Amino acid sequence: MTTNAFCRFFKKHTQKSFSKFVNETRLGHACKLLEDKSLNISEVCYASGYQNLTKFNKFVKEIMNKNQRTYRKEMEIGRFSTPIKFISCND
Repeated sequence: MTTNAFCRFFKKHTQKSFSKFVNETRLGHACKLLEDKSLNISEVCYASGYQNLTKFNKFVKEIMNKNQRTYRKEMEIGRFSTPIKFISCND
């Protein structure tokens, strides 16, 4: 299967691009890591698979509609909700 064929197949079955799916999965992992107060934002960024803090910040803002610090503060006071919906590959 070519790259283009895979991307079309993936989008047809998930209603989102493969790159968006990967970014949402990485951000889901980042949300879990943000619970650990001993990790700073850049450590969370690199541990989540991003190689650039600027891109990480961009995707967090784009997908979660807030920055990491705001998310972490909301977690502290218990006002957070998981903004990312995951799609199972078995669906």
